[in-house]
Amino acid sequence: MVEVISKKNEAIEFKTLPVESIKNLKVRF
Repeated sequence: MVEVISKKNEAIEFKTLPVESIKNLKVRF
């Protein structure tokens, strides 16, 4: 059960990441 919850949390965190920050990281590199 703990593994499933951790996977769901990771997915939620990934979805909640702001798109602008990702674009900024791409521009920096």
